[in-house]
This record gives sequence, C-alpha cells and structure tokens, in this order.
Amino acid sequence: MFLDKKKLIRTLKLMDNAKKLHFFGEGGSSVLAFDAYHKFIRTKYNCNYIFDYHLQLSYATKLGKDDLVLLFSHSGSTVEIIKIAKVLKKKGIHIISFTGSPNSELVDLSDIAYILYTEEVAFGLESLGARNLYSILIDILWASLTYHDEDKSKNVIKNIRAALSSSKPKS
Repeated sequence: MFLDKKKLIRTLKLMDNAKKLHFFGEGGSSVLAFDAYHKFIRTKYNCNYIFDYHLQLSYATKLGKDDLVLLFSHSGSTVEIIKIAKVLKKKGIHIISFTGSPNSELVDLSDIAYILYTEEVAFGLESLGARNLYSILIDILWASLTYHDEDKSKNVIKNIRAALSSSKPKS
C-alpha cells in the first residue's frame, strides 16, 4: 500500500469539513465498511452505516453537500456500489473509495480513491489478506482525525464510555 501524503491531507480535509460520514459496502466489503463505521463512531462525527443495498441507495438520494461517503469495494466493480457512486456523484456528494482495482469505474467516480492492491487481486480472490491493509488505512485516518481535535475527541470517547459502562457488570 502506498500512502501519498497529499492524498492523505486532502482526505483529512474532506473528512474534517463533513458533518456526517456514511460507510457503505456490499458483501465482504460491507464488513470493512462496518469496521470503519465502528471506529469513526468514536469521533466527533455523526456516522451512518447501512447494511442493505436498497436502503443505501435510498439514503444516498437524501444526502447533501455536508455529507461524505466512504465506499468500500475490493473489486471496484460491484454493481450496487457503482450505482450508489453514480447517484452520489450526480448530487455532488464527495466520495472516498477503498478498492483493490486501480482501473475500476469506482475510482473514476471518486473524489479520492485508495488502491489497496494485493497479490490476491491478480488471482480474482476476495479481499482475504487485504483486510489488514484496509484496517491499517482506516486506523491511520481515524488516528489523524482524533489527534487533530484531541480535546473534543477525548470528550466524545469519555461520553461513550460513560454510556456503555451501564452495560458492564460492576466488580
């Protein structure tokens, strides 16, 4: 994985300016989208994750300029994700994509695309080993945004921990 500093700075600027982050993926990429959502829910951002394609597509029609969508498709050619990307692009919504395919239509539709190419792409396999690369990249983005506004991030995490503490048994 090659992480370009200029691309990272552009990504962080788009994320920092967003009011809400949305995470979409299909199949195995949906698991990656959910993992990213689970991490970013612990930031200052309002976040959204939808599992079902029809709901993702319906929701995409309601988004506005303050929204940022992170699309996950290891193949870069998942029909459903391409359809969502086209709806978002038509509405002028910013898209950050995560894919293993540098020549995909998804890359063309995205404002910023992260290409996480692994050997398994050459064999047409699912993103078995690439999951670690996706997770590392998401962790880099999460940590960068968290430390960018450290006081607010600490307060958000404190409030989440306090809310979740009621679900833990007392020792």
